[in-house]
Amino acid sequence: MLKPALIPAALAALLLVPAPAQGACGVATAKADYESPEVQIYSRETSAGNTHYACLRATGRRTELGSDSEGVGSAATTTLGVYGRWVWLQHSQYDPDSDSSDVRHQVVDLRTGKQAATRSFSEVVALPGALVVASDGVTAHFTSGRKVKLSTDPFASGLAVVGSRVYWQSRDGAHTAVLELPKAAAAPKGPVATKLGRCVPRKGARLELFAPKLVLTRQGGKIWACRTSPGKTREVGAVTGLVVRSDREIAFVRSGKVATLNVLTGARTEVAGTAFAATGTRLLVVAKDGLHSPVDLLAAGPATEPALAGDYAYWLDGAGVPQVKLLT
Repeated sequence: MLKPALIPAALAALLLVPAPAQGACGVATAKADYESPEVQIYSRETSAGNTHYACLRATGRRTELGSDSEGVGSAATTTLGVYGRWVWLQHSQYDPDSDSSDVRHQVVDLRTGKQAATRSFSEVVALPGALVVASDGVTAHFTSGRKVKLSTDPFASGLAVVGSRVYWQSRDGAHTAVLELPKAAAAPKGPVATKLGRCVPRKGARLELFAPKLVLTRQGGKIWACRTSPGKTREVGAVTGLVVRSDREIAFVRSGKVATLNVLTGARTEVAGTAFAATGTRLLVVAKDGLHSPVDLLAAGPATEPALAGDYAYWLDGAGVPQVKLLT
């Protein structure tokens, strides 16, 4: 998951104002903290700390997300994920009087300014337009204000997400539900790629992603990857389902195989497969004979919609029944 450390605490109403005239949206890409074809996130230093913004390219408008602060009553926020026009944030506020921290999670719709927010419980996951919380059951909180109780089981835990599907487990095994999410717009073309760090784009390339140390561009129907230092651009190819595992490693499907690429070293792996789930340390692969991790067979037979939650693997078997297995 992408975790640029930005955007802080205040959960007050979001302020929508016209984007500044620098760059196509917000600031020049080199000055941003994160950028995709849909969204740019950037910071500006003020006397009180850093103020953070997100700019939605489709409208050219920016959303003020808050300001960092230090010292007495310090606040901090981490961006846990960006899903098209939705941003998932974790806000932490320290109270010196009680010597405690208040942690909240928030999904913000940058087009409407609407949000779903909840205090941090033991487990929270995000999807486009929704937060799902495991606390005294499982509840989905939507940016529209709607809430849906997915389970009343107090032992529900192990949340995982793939697409619009949520998995969890309880003492009687695995469970799943498919959420009705807001309709996402077709992904626009990224901005024309420019030099970022030591990464020089190929002629005619468009930016696919700029995150700390990692640059992905598209040119000639292929994805290209580069680390801002040392700046070597590597061909990824015509791929689908690309997932960023860290600031140096990506995973994707290409020509009937699930592959990984270390953008820094150029090291690659490939195994037969048509779908996968990936985190920074785990990889699940769906192949013809079943589910693998990534080469060891976990379950024989048809498998679809794999997902990961820590050391647990989820998938649907051939009958569409959710399954869960502890990974070693």
